[in-house]
Amino acid sequence: MLGQPQAVGYSGPTFIAIRSGKHSSSTANTHAQDFETLLELEEFRPLAKTDHGLVKPVVIMTVDGGPDENPRYQKVIGFAIQHFKRHDLDALFIATNAPGRSAYNRVERRMAPLSRELAGLILPHDHFGSHLDERGITIDEQLERYNFEFAGNVLAEVWSSMEIDGYNVTAKYVEADEQDVPEFPDIKWYSEHVRESQYLLQIVKCKNTECCRPRSGLFRLLDNRFLPPPAKVKQTVDDLVLDEGGQFLDLPVNLALRLSTTLKDFLQMPYDYFCSTVKLRLSSRTCKTCGLYHASVKSLNRHIEKIHKKVNTPTEGKVRPVRVAARHANELMCIIQNLEHQDVEWLDESDVDIPKSDESEQTHNTEQQSNVIDNLESWIQVSWTEDC
Repeated sequence: MLGQPQAVGYSGPTFIAIRSGKHSSSTANTHAQDFETLLELEEFRPLAKTDHGLVKPVVIMTVDGGPDENPRYQKVIGFAIQHFKRHDLDALFIATNAPGRSAYNRVERRMAPLSRELAGLILPHDHFGSHLDERGITIDEQLERYNFEFAGNVLAEVWSSMEIDGYNVTAKYVEADEQDVPEFPDIKWYSEHVRESQYLLQIVKCKNTECCRPRSGLFRLLDNRFLPPPAKVKQTVDDLVLDEGGQFLDLPVNLALRLSTTLKDFLQMPYDYFCSTVKLRLSSRTCKTCGLYHASVKSLNRHIEKIHKKVNTPTEGKVRPVRVAARHANELMCIIQNLEHQDVEWLDESDVDIPKSDESEQTHNTEQQSNVIDNLESWIQVSWTEDC
C-alpha cells in the first residue's frame, strides 16, 4: 500500500509443520508443501489472499540459507516456479540472509517463545507400545511411526494453544510421504522470467500478453520488471557514478536514477556486482553472449547449451572444497572457503576435486541422514533471548 508504512510489519500468524526427523527431512519439497498448506489456513487468509480469494499477486519470502531452501539451488527454483504458475503471480521474490546474518531472520526470532513452551514438557515416545528392543534399536517400524505421530500431535496441540504478538499459532504434524520432483519449464521461458543471484531469486511475468497478464500495478514501479542490482554510488563534481567507495542506494532512489551501467567486462551489470563474497566468481557465472548472470556455473552451462547451442568452456578448474557434507545421486554438498567465510553449494561430482584418500571420510553423510536429538528442548533452544 503506497504511502502507508504501517502496512509493512513483522507480526502475524505463525504456522508450524512438525515432522519426524527419522522418517522425513527438511527439503525443498517439504517447504513447498508447507507453503501450499499455509495458503489454505483461515488464519492466513487476510494476509495471503485478496477479497476474491486469490493469492495476492506479489509474494516475497525470506528464507534461511540452508541447502533445503537456498534460492540458488535448482530444486528450490523449480518449486518456486510451480508456485508462481499455480497462483498466477505477477512476481515471486525469495531472499536469503548473507552469512552471519541469520539472526535477523524474523522467523528465527519466533523460536524463542516456542522453545519456552517446551520447558518441563515430556513427549511420549511409546504411547502405543515400545518399538525399541533393549539396545534401543527399532524393531517395529510401523509402530515407531504411530508413536512419532502421537508425539508430534501432542507437540502440535501445545504450540497451537499459543499466541505470539496477539496472533494465533497453528501447528500440525505432517506424515512422511513421497517426494515430488519439480518440473522445470522450457529454458527459453526460464531465461525470460527468472533472474538468479547469490541471495535473491526473482520470478517475474514478462510483457508478452499472450504469455502473461499482470494482476497488479507492480510494473508501473518496475518498468524493467526485475529489481535492479544493488549499486554503490559516489557523487562527483559532474555526476553520480558507480564506485566501490560509494554508498548503497535505497531501492526507490536506485529505480529513479536509472544509472548508466556500462562496465568493462560485462554486457550488463550482474546483480551481485557489488557483492564482495562472490566478486571473483562473477565472470565465470555470466554468459559471454547475452550477459545474463547466473547464481551457479551449472545453471550457466544449461543456459549456454540450450539457448546459444554452445558448450561452455570453464575458465576455472574444478572446485576443491574444505569438505563434502553430503552426497545425493551425482551431486555433492560442498563446503567452500571464500574470502571471509565458508559457503555451502550443491555441485556436480564431476566439477569437484576430491583427493582419493579423502573420499571415504568426506562423503560419509547423505542427504537422507538425520541428527539424533537427545533433548528436544536444548536442540530447539536459540543462542539468544528476546529483550522483552
